Amino acid sequence: MEPSLCPDAVRSALEDTAGWDLLDENGVARLAHHALFFAGRGHTPIDPLLGAFFPEYAKRVPAERRSEVFTRVRSLVHEGVLCGAVLPYFLCHETDPALVSTAARDVAALNLVEAASGARGADLVLKLVITGAVANPGAALGVAIKAPAQERPRDAPALVIRVRADGLELAEVLVHTGIRELLIGL
Repeated sequence: MEPSLCPDAVRSALEDTAGWDLLDENGVARLAHHALFFAGRGHTPIDPLLGAFFPEYAKRVPAERRSEVFTRVRSLVHEGVLCGAVLPYFLCHETDPALVSTAARDVAALNLVEAASGARGADLVLKLVITGAVANPGAALGVAIKAPAQERPRDAPALVIRVRADGLELAEVLVHTGIRELLIGL
């Protein structure tokens, strides 16, 4: 991939899946950073390509470097340079617990809306976990269940999960907002 920050060059590099093997880890990280930047600036032709590329990025780039990219992208979102719609890529495809939980918190705090379903904020995080779209569901939900129930404000989400001996299984999720209760059985 050329060093220029041209959306067309980034789109072409994302379309050339055979070319991904020719990139070293730095090249993969640069491509992901550029793709996230342009997706966050509204270049919609990049979105589906980035969704296909992100698992490759998460697999080939070490966690420390992915953390640097996430920190930069996240700061650009909070500064208003990029739209928050890039954060679900980290929430869904990232495996590092620190990045996933931070992305989940940001998606909830920024009250991001999924256009297709209308799910927003914490409900969007929950929907993505329940549908299996999140690579590390424990980290995504960890933010919501960190505080003991007696310390939680009345309107804070409460999650009920069942843990099996061989790992985490989302058996049912109870979301209590003080206004409504929603029970979702899996």
